Amino acid sequence: MAVFIKNGTLITDEKIEKAGLLISNGKIDRWVSAFDSDTPTDCTQIMDAQGMYIIPGGSDPHVHLQMETQVGLTGDDFRSGSIAAMMGGTTTIMDFASPTAKQTLPDAIHQRMHEAENSVLDYSLHARPSGFYPELEKEIQDAMQIGIKSFKLNLAYLETIGINDTVAGQIIQLVGKNGGMVSVHAEQGNEIERLRNNYFADGFIEPRNHPLSRPPQMEAKSV
Repeated sequence: MAVFIKNGTLITDEKIEKAGLLISNGKIDRWVSAFDSDTPTDCTQIMDAQGMYIIPGGSDPHVHLQMETQVGLTGDDFRSGSIAAMMGGTTTIMDFASPTAKQTLPDAIHQRMHEAENSVLDYSLHARPSGFYPELEKEIQDAMQIGIKSFKLNLAYLETIGINDTVAGQIIQLVGKNGGMVSVHAEQGNEIERLRNNYFADGFIEPRNHPLSRPPQMEAKSV
């Protein structure tokens, strides 16, 4: 099946122009300049995008869907969250696979893939190592065989999912050695907990106190 979207304003990474777009079997085939008045003969459906933009789908590399927290599951599962993302023009999402104490990274990834089966969008996952241990390199290699090449480290939340700087450095070297990519939640975990607890003890619990408990220098020091 081929679809031709005509009369739209096409936006690419190089230019903005009045053009049409031919999609064949779910993939972009080519775009047609507005100066070319001929409609492609190989299309089975024509959509008129007059007054509209034709833009690439967005990628959201940080979502939390169907995730267990201390107060229960997050508000959206993969289906409702992916539908909401799609309605906003996002076509790819990335969530997280965080192993429990009894899970390996590949086990956590497979569990999240099962939970994500009802996503209406393309998705991927960041694997989140819980620490540095002898089996970790093999688990990283197995994760990459599954197709997961991104690994997330948290330097805050040290009482739950966070890790300290020394462990982070070990994991970064291990992931790099095996050709993966690391992203880091960079904050000084202990200092932020101290600030937050102090504000709470003094009764400063309004939303405006939240950023005050996480000042910019906490991120800068962590980086």
